[in-house]
Amino acid sequence: MECVCREERRKQQLSDLGSNVGRCRELRCLGRKELVILSGVSSSVIAGIEAPNMFTSHKVGGYLAIAEALEVYPHVLFNLTSNDTYDEKIMVQTSIPRKERIRRQLYMLGSNLKHYRNQEGLEKHDLANLSGLSESTINRIEAPNIFTNNTMGTWIALADALEMPLHTLFDFTKGDLQWKYY
Repeated sequence: MECVCREERRKQQLSDLGSNVGRCRELRCLGRKELVILSGVSSSVIAGIEAPNMFTSHKVGGYLAIAEALEVYPHVLFNLTSNDTYDEKIMVQTSIPRKERIRRQLYMLGSNLKHYRNQEGLEKHDLANLSGLSESTINRIEAPNIFTNNTMGTWIALADALEMPLHTLFDFTKGDLQWKYY
């Protein structure tokens, strides 16, 4: 029963995320082709993300590139409601190459995970057991010198295990880091 509920939550979060990407793209008056050019993410991946009944878990780096192309904080893509306006913009430092900006965001994701895991008083093996992931996956994500581009399904499982909204892990606007590495 728990497995079914977890899978349904994962599907709902992926569906909501896809809807939010489509909504942000439309609010920005961008077609999919323009988003492909701005983000560097393939048109088939963007179409798969935005498809209402496609629950494919793409690599998180693609979502970060899409958020950057849409000029929104990454956590906005996970937490957009129908009443929200498109006013949460970010200033992208164009002197830093896109690949490096994504690497820095992946680092911040790992740091956020470690912060919230420690806040909950969990050891890595505890989080691994709760999320259904291996402890080595948790180690790679939290390692400051390894930039892992896991799937969104991995991040959904981690947020679910920590009993927090997915957007919290992707919020780089709070805490010690606060865009320090962006």
